Amino acid sequence: MKHKEQLSEPKPNPQNAPAPQQNAAPQGSVVPPQGRGPVPGKNMPPAEGDVFSDLKKKKKKRGWIIAIVVTAVVIGLIVWLILTVRQAMDTLSSSVSAEPTETVTTRDLIQSVGTTGTVISLETVDVAAELAGSKIEMLDVAVGDQVKAGDVLVRFDTEDLEESLTDAQEALEKTQKLNDLSKAASNASVSDTKRTTDYQIETAAESVADAEETMNNEQSKYDQLCSIYNGKQGATDEAWRVYQEALAKKDAAQNALDEAPEGAENLEELRAALEAARLEADAADKAHQAAKAISDAAADAANAQFFVLKSATKAHHDLQRSYEQTVANAQSSITSAKNSRATNELSLSTDAQEKQINTIEEQLGMSEVTAPISGIVTAVNYKAGDKYAQGPILTIQDTSAYRIRAYVSDYDIADIAVGQKVLIKTRATGNTEFEGVVSFVSPTAAPAVAGSSDATYEVRIDIREPQERLRLDMAASLSIIVDEHTGALTVPYNAVQTAEDGSTFVEVKQADGSFATVPVTVILESNYYTEVAGEGLKEGDEVRTISMTDDFDIYSELF
Repeated sequence: MKHKEQLSEPKPNPQNAPAPQQNAAPQGSVVPPQGRGPVPGKNMPPAEGDVFSDLKKKKKKRGWIIAIVVTAVVIGLIVWLILTVRQAMDTLSSSVSAEPTETVTTRDLIQSVGTTGTVISLETVDVAAELAGSKIEMLDVAVGDQVKAGDVLVRFDTEDLEESLTDAQEALEKTQKLNDLSKAASNASVSDTKRTTDYQIETAAESVADAEETMNNEQSKYDQLCSIYNGKQGATDEAWRVYQEALAKKDAAQNALDEAPEGAENLEELRAALEAARLEADAADKAHQAAKAISDAAADAANAQFFVLKSATKAHHDLQRSYEQTVANAQSSITSAKNSRATNELSLSTDAQEKQINTIEEQLGMSEVTAPISGIVTAVNYKAGDKYAQGPILTIQDTSAYRIRAYVSDYDIADIAVGQKVLIKTRATGNTEFEGVVSFVSPTAAPAVAGSSDATYEVRIDIREPQERLRLDMAASLSIIVDEHTGALTVPYNAVQTAEDGSTFVEVKQADGSFATVPVTVILESNYYTEVAGEGLKEGDEVRTISMTDDFDIYSELF
């Protein structure tokens, strides 16, 4: 960004100012003549009407005189001011018309972002504890004390905690005894249930076995009776066959007799054969009837046994289902007893009491607070005898080395990166400029200051070499080097001009005193010098700097 020199406001020449009058009265005031006061008996005032008339005339005349004098003075001041400004303008215009130039030089050029910061420690630790409500028994450190990591800084009174631990342990012991008794009862209930159900299952199984034996016996009897029936039925069938054959013989004999002619010689024989066949058929019929009676009796016996077997089978099936139900009921009873035992065990948990004891023991272990880091105590918020509420008891800062915290505006933060070199000055170190390096750049903006819409970002700078004169909270002036070029071809920033098309150029003075336009590219800008590159531009050339004549012409037109 290029800046123009500001024209200072012309000041009046004290040589031309009118000299002040000694003992002069203020304008518009009237000084009474010396020794002219009224004297009794002499110079007495005229009558009242004449006095007022004269005073009014004198007053009016004096007012006109004052107005004329004031107007003349104002006109004189205006004329003097115009002449003075014209004289200054002529002098300045004559100096500007000399076409000021400066030499193109090679130098090391730095582009930096300037800001201010505050000296802070390498690490800040707020020392706190977990014993809210406990009394601080010992706290011997004060602001400014040096402490080492591991030093005991605070000790709490643990009497109440120890009593609480004893009470909690006794309560746990009683609870554990009651729980043991309750567990024993639950285990006994499960054992009793299992023993009862085992007996029920065993009894049901025996009944099923007895019924099965009875069913098997009845099945055997039925099978035997069926076998007898089958044998008797075979004999009946055989008697029936014999009976049918006898009937056939009888029918044949009857047919032979019927077909014999009257007076046949064998007629008696035929009659005898028919009679014999009739007797055989009757005997066969009786034998068949007797066999049928026996087989029917065997069938009745088998049928009767079938119903006995059916009843025994049903009894066996009923007992089998009863046994299965008994087993299921037994399993349910055992499961219920076990669930009841598990529920009881859960209700008898001592986790809360054990956790309470562990918490108290941990608190007792934290009754002594040690320094987490080595450093200097910068704040102490309690004293021995206080009851600890919450928050930091004291603050330790590591002052073995320092760093600087600064805030950079959102306009410049994009140019800041970790690792950049920083030039640092403080009042304590005077004109000594020491180096640092950017070690942290916040990715988010810091909380906005009330009433400001500008965003700033925290930046931390580590100091490379120890500085004995530095102290915490000192202010520091910082120059963060964002770019650095060595051996750069530079011109003053007001030598670079911008054309209407946006291109940049410088005017180089020629041997005959004229100026030639040389297009240049701006490479790097610093506070005063600008690195440029342009064909034909070299070290030692004289370049024209931007003239302020146009600005002076504006003032000339005003006067």
